[in-house]
Amino acid sequence: MRDGETFNFTIHSHEVLGPDCARIVLKPVSSEYIWRSGQYLRASIDGETFKPYSIATPYTKGSYPEIHVKASGQGGLSDALVGDHKNIDNLIVTKAAGKMALPEDISKVVFICGGVGFAPVWSLANTIDHDRVETYILTAARTLEDCYWLEWMSEGVRFKHHNIVEDDAEGAGSIIDLMDRLHPEILNDQAHFIVAGPPAMVRAVVDRLENQSITSERIIYDTHDL
Repeated sequence: MRDGETFNFTIHSHEVLGPDCARIVLKPVSSEYIWRSGQYLRASIDGETFKPYSIATPYTKGSYPEIHVKASGQGGLSDALVGDHKNIDNLIVTKAAGKMALPEDISKVVFICGGVGFAPVWSLANTIDHDRVETYILTAARTLEDCYWLEWMSEGVRFKHHNIVEDDAEGAGSIIDLMDRLHPEILNDQAHFIVAGPPAMVRAVVDRLENQSITSERIIYDTHDL
């Protein structure tokens, strides 16, 4: 078990988002749970093996944290949360952690994410003053069915959203391909970049940004302290 304070949670609500993916709201059993947009929590059933999940909603007093979970097919906690959640009576959760945050006094931010890496992006993007900050959100997934965010993004025009799907017959490609297509528009020294998603994707995106002479101070991502 990890050192530090833990909280007991129950599953307050569960919504299927797509193939092997769920949107889960966690309810603390007793004391209020506090977090900052961009942070993650670690959850466990047995108190020994903890798995990180980014929090998908901004904190307000009395609110519950929402996580987006993708089943791995390996029989771990994520699989249980997605497909067998009714049998989970209690989750042990650590204090919120993580360094991902929006810098002050920014004028342009580019979020780059894949899969459930959309969760912290959604939380952070909903804290921005969009009259003051130009906001881009770049999303990527393996299949169109995995793009659970498309309906949410279509509900408003606050963001400049670009999506790419690996198996799309028209315009297929990776998140790197999407970045290259938008290169003149997004890659400049006025923007800050926030990256979230599978570790390999995050590393590839960070490498590409660094190769384009984007300074490390303008590239923000979290490793979940792994």
